[in-house]
Amino acid sequence: MQHNPRDWLRPAGTGFSTLSMHCHVEYDPVLLARAFQRANPEMADLVASGTMAAIVPDGVAAAAEVSQRFRHEWLIWWRKPSCWRDDIVWENGGRMISIVCDTLSASYVSALHTLYTNQRPGRQWPRLRSLVQPRIRYELPTLENRMELVPLVARSFLAGNWELSVVGKQVYVGREAVRLRAARTDGSGPGLWDGVDEYEVLVDGRHDVLLRVAGIVDGEEAGSFAAGEVRFDVGIPDDVFTFTPPRRTKVVCV
Repeated sequence: MQHNPRDWLRPAGTGFSTLSMHCHVEYDPVLLARAFQRANPEMADLVASGTMAAIVPDGVAAAAEVSQRFRHEWLIWWRKPSCWRDDIVWENGGRMISIVCDTLSASYVSALHTLYTNQRPGRQWPRLRSLVQPRIRYELPTLENRMELVPLVARSFLAGNWELSVVGKQVYVGREAVRLRAARTDGSGPGLWDGVDEYEVLVDGRHDVLLRVAGIVDGEEAGSFAAGEVRFDVGIPDDVFTFTPPRRTKVVCV
């Protein structure tokens, strides 16, 4: 029986060999901006002096009028030890694909119609073109930096002296989960969203992965990162970790 709530936040990946997740990300920019401004009171002086514009308009009514929740999907495949892919899909259909597997590192950005990769094309003319084009400064994905962006896998946003308490247990996406509440203290780290002082977390204790994270501002969920579907120890074929870009995609070797 676990007595310390932090025992539920062991490093991810200790209880499975493969992971597939379809996540839903949602946030309210007005609530997050409100939390950020509270955490950075010096901004009020900058706004008053005209050095910068206010993030949140004056007045609750004005803020309510511009409030809009933004949403996108985040699909993740992780085959340990070294193969990872994640696809971010925005509401407008835009997509960013990041793949790291063995020696391959690649990132496709649909808005730019560009594939950044560390491997030169196999076809002759694209390959010749890649040999003469100048090297582009672009940070290719690594397993570590992609994991750090996914709070359900990386727990670094709760690093530091967050006060953790067990709220209870519940079933979420068909899995038994432990519900934790994290509250900021003087020694806490920055958190997932700057200025958010409270989080609610659902932990799959069997597989050491978070199933849902929500940031709370003024009693409302200002942002959430949640697994809508999750599968452990199911085979992930090799072709998941390859990508053939659409025609007329610019291929940039980095």
